Amino acid sequence: MIPPEGFAEHLLLLKSRMERRGGLRELRAWIDGWESHRMHGGGHDPEGGYFFSHFQNFVRASYPEAGLKSWDDIVAEKGGGDREGVSLFFELFEKFGPAKQARERLAEKSSYGPGKVRSGAAKPKAAPGVPDQAPRPVPPPPEPDPSLDEIITGFIEEPKTRPGDGSVGALQIYLKGWEKASPRARAGWQARHFTPWLQYHADTRETWDWTALVAPLTQEGEDPYLALRRALRALHARERAVGGKYNGEFGAPVIPRDGDTRGMPNLRVARSNTDE
Repeated sequence: MIPPEGFAEHLLLLKSRMERRGGLRELRAWIDGWESHRMHGGGHDPEGGYFFSHFQNFVRASYPEAGLKSWDDIVAEKGGGDREGVSLFFELFEKFGPAKQARERLAEKSSYGPGKVRSGAAKPKAAPGVPDQAPRPVPPPPEPDPSLDEIITGFIEEPKTRPGDGSVGALQIYLKGWEKASPRARAGWQARHFTPWLQYHADTRETWDWTALVAPLTQEGEDPYLALRRALRALHARERAVGGKYNGEFGAPVIPRDGDTRGMPNLRVARSNTDE
């Protein structure tokens, strides 16, 4: 299948996963991650811009008796709960605007298989209400590229701004949304490499959920975000001690996946570097 593009396509692909083992809070955390990247200088994003500008009012207009509650509170109330409300969210989203065209594009991409694009294919039309904007006459601003440490520190300093229910698990979902908005962003790939480190210290490979993995590392009464940052900084210190001193650029982790790598101590870590 040709990779998805744009906010609506990525969001639609989350539907089955969120219905099986997610909820509106996780979904909202993913959406907040996408929006945060976009608001801090992300590139051309007409579908995302339309959603963040108008979806709240669309939900309120659909349920005027709910007043000025946030869209996720309204959908949870009308849908029968956090998990049950996911289906209602996507029902509303598909009525809202760009979702119909996005679903058609996804169906077309899947029918052509990996990397196959029709020659002479027409450019898809913008969804009703979504302006088909021309490219900007000047280069867009650079994409934001804060580190994972900087993002966690920001949420430690401003707890009220934390995504979802404020848990580190919600932060993990938030970072996935951030990464989908910008696959090359530092924080996204740092988060993927951070998960096996947490698994190693929690002595488990049974879960990828940061909430469960950070629990054994959290002192009594401590903010889990502080424990998460402490573990992340321990990983950075290990990277520098093991391999960073040979590399002028501090980039991807150099922890060996397995085997005997000369000059690098063995660490018991997961073989996979993905938490999907």
